[in-house]
Amino acid sequence: MKIIIFVKAKILYLSLKKKMYGLIGKKLGHSFSEKIFKEKFAEKFQFKLIELESIDKLKDFITNHPTLKGFSVTIPYKKEIISYINILDDVSKRVKAVNTVLIKRTNNSVLLYGYNTDAYGFTKAYKKLFPTNCKNALIIGTGGAANAVKYALNIQGINVIMVSRKKKNDDIILFSELSDNIITNNKIIINATPLGMFPNVNLFPDINYKAITNQHLTIDLTYNPVETMFMKKAKEYGAKTINGYNMLQQQAEKAWKIYGLT
Repeated sequence: MKIIIFVKAKILYLSLKKKMYGLIGKKLGHSFSEKIFKEKFAEKFQFKLIELESIDKLKDFITNHPTLKGFSVTIPYKKEIISYINILDDVSKRVKAVNTVLIKRTNNSVLLYGYNTDAYGFTKAYKKLFPTNCKNALIIGTGGAANAVKYALNIQGINVIMVSRKKKNDDIILFSELSDNIITNNKIIINATPLGMFPNVNLFPDINYKAITNQHLTIDLTYNPVETMFMKKAKEYGAKTINGYNMLQQQAEKAWKIYGLT
């Protein structure tokens, strides 16, 4: 019995000493981040899904978990977390959203370095699929992921219209202003909202899907379920459809390099 207790204690000690990485969000039941991380690193490191009811809880969580070395950020905190970051990289400054955080600890301080790997992940995952000579794209949503996608498309010389329930600036139109002509002329359409994400799989953006053609590429940044209602409706009218899983993988690989794991 003593030997068993000793072995269990040793395993627990080793577990506590492992470097920890994770994902921070509000509700994470949809996430595949832990799966992707463990497929790459097995049990070499700990990975934790960190559900925070409020971003205000972040500081206490970091303080109480000294082995936490870095984490990804998902909805709804990609914008909110910026006020907690000590040093931002150039992309996150321009995008105004952070989805990767590196923690550097000393005896006297904890510094948070913020990065945006979503823009890189989007380009790496989907650039080769863009329609030839496409110069216009439509993004549904105005959150942190939408900002990153807009930045990535602009870098490729593609003009972007963003659609939202609230008009925040001249680059954003309301759903009521989204005409069939706009949908038809923007050959790339991205759903950057959580509409249709597990468990609310029957939801979808309220646009006129009949204006979509077989010349369109439609991308849903959601990857769970594999095929969202947005994708199904676009496919009915001939569009090429793809989900966000490849982007998830590409941005994660970029984050792992930032952490120094690869």
